[in-house]
Amino acid sequence: MTTTVRPDETSETFGVFGYHPGLDGVRGMAMVIIFLFHAGSPIFPGAVLSLSLFFTLSGFLITRLLLDEGVRQSAIDLPRFWARRLRRLLPAALLGIVFVMVLSATVWNPDPNELRTDILASLGYGANWRFLLQGHSYVQLFQAPSPLLHYWSLAIEEQFYFLLPLLVWAIARRTNSPRGFRLTLRASLLIGIAISLVVTTVAAATGNTDFVYYSLPSRAGELLVGAVAATSLGVAQLARRPAPKWATLGGTLALIALIVLCATVTRTSPWLSWGGFVGFSVISSLLIVAVLPPGPLAKALSVWPLLMLGKISYGLYIYHWPVILWLTPERVGVGGAELILIQASVTLVLAIISYALVEQPVRRGRVLHGVAARFAAPVGIVAMALAGLLVTSTLSSPARLDFAAATSVNKIPVTLPALGETSVAFFGDSTALMTAAGFESWAATSPKISQGGGAAYYGCGIVRDGKARFAGRELTFEACRSLPEQWSQALTETKPQVAIIQVGPIEADDHLLPGDTQWRFLGDPVFDDYLARRMIEAVDVVIDHGAIPVWLKSPLIEPERSTLLPNDDPSGDPARMKRFNAILDSVAKRRPELKIVDLAAFVKRWPAGEFDAILRPDGVHFDPVVVTASVAPWLEAEVLKAAARKR
Repeated sequence: MTTTVRPDETSETFGVFGYHPGLDGVRGMAMVIIFLFHAGSPIFPGAVLSLSLFFTLSGFLITRLLLDEGVRQSAIDLPRFWARRLRRLLPAALLGIVFVMVLSATVWNPDPNELRTDILASLGYGANWRFLLQGHSYVQLFQAPSPLLHYWSLAIEEQFYFLLPLLVWAIARRTNSPRGFRLTLRASLLIGIAISLVVTTVAAATGNTDFVYYSLPSRAGELLVGAVAATSLGVAQLARRPAPKWATLGGTLALIALIVLCATVTRTSPWLSWGGFVGFSVISSLLIVAVLPPGPLAKALSVWPLLMLGKISYGLYIYHWPVILWLTPERVGVGGAELILIQASVTLVLAIISYALVEQPVRRGRVLHGVAARFAAPVGIVAMALAGLLVTSTLSSPARLDFAAATSVNKIPVTLPALGETSVAFFGDSTALMTAAGFESWAATSPKISQGGGAAYYGCGIVRDGKARFAGRELTFEACRSLPEQWSQALTETKPQVAIIQVGPIEADDHLLPGDTQWRFLGDPVFDDYLARRMIEAVDVVIDHGAIPVWLKSPLIEPERSTLLPNDDPSGDPARMKRFNAILDSVAKRRPELKIVDLAAFVKRWPAGEFDAILRPDGVHFDPVVVTASVAPWLEAEVLKAAARKR
């Protein structure tokens, strides 16, 4: 599939583009933003826009490569063009899959069926459709993430790299003049942008935000905006002259806008789904064009660290996600900035090795010559597919935490304390049950504390009268026995020294109290007074049985990550949970025996804050494994302090 393109058909309009270090600087900056976000840093919650910048830059560069090939070769040789793309992209992609398979076999215990499908989808550059059809919401990025999840964006780019050359090839075959080629190409690209906007709008209007994020039709607009910028009159000439004032000013404003938006927008911001990505790609294209000519902006973005990171940005992207999933606080023993620095260092080393020993030798033709080069891609893909099947066949399905099953149990097992141990029991709703599951594993090995018994039930907090709007439906509490009766029975059976109470999500919903005709919630004086009385009732039950009540302040919850709650569930309103904790403080003043442990403040110190998906995968419940490794040691110390104050 080769079509002849007369030199004047492209050179007059486009020219031969060449290398521009400022673009590598843009790549390096974008990669830093993406890495920090994935590593759990709160600095750039809008890093999804940095990925959009990569899309637009890819659209710009792939179009320039196509047009430059027409200038140099007087023809566009599609098989040759696609082969060069594979030589550039496939080696690191295959190494990334090998890296994931090694970690899966030695460190992780992934679901073999899920991993097998992820590997095959990634090899076929269909990962975006795989995760879309799987129902893995992009806004739930950190919830049970696949180590190959980041391949979705590589898939979109590769699909675009296949289709755009076909479009350029077809237009070149059917136009007879430079002007006709230029106008037809630009018109086609603009039509593509319009179609992408329509697709995005329809998907957003129907609530299908995952389609907006994962599908090629919806993300193509960002790549096509870059392609339009690449075909603009004077781009090649601009790149060879000193930067005009408009380029420096416009590019600087675009850079500032990019950084501000990445620092303020979140991946759940509604406007992104309503054409926001395409709108942002206009800002991205302005920055891209502005760094082409030599000037202050290009110089600023060509500093050595950014330049170096930009050159190896593809490898950085390939390896950073599995490294982050591998080097967790539990495995490394540190968190925060120290952990991020370790993750970054390991990723950097892997990317440099990959770039120097594999990517560049293959790309430059220093290895895989002649016949070997032709068959390297299909052989490599088939080999990786077979390796993936082999590795996943040796893995056993992990024991998964079943929230529905776990929260439906009737009783927490009773464990009698050894002499000298402080005995504790958990009381509350499913959040208490999940925390208890992790704390029990810690207590089993601790010489200072023992845990067993208690009363923690799904949907049964301390508000058990009337109705609640929960998970988009009205909920009654018929399945919940009266709190005094239920807790008294558990306290009598277990006789703990400390009763740990954890509730909050149910209390943060809307409630219709008995005899009332108005739905009320935290912040309403009537409901606040009712909740305070229920808290005092719970504390008094514990005190009456001779135990020390220790109440955990509730962190904010994030309904967007829960499979049970709608994204706009009111329980996610920060003001409600803050009011809940304030009422708890007021109760502690009325009941001096009550000890408050600030769990909310503790999780805010977590690497990614209180919404760290490693800590609370569904945005509500703590992961028992993480509780055992990271929360229980702190909680044990707090409980022992409370017990000591009582004595």
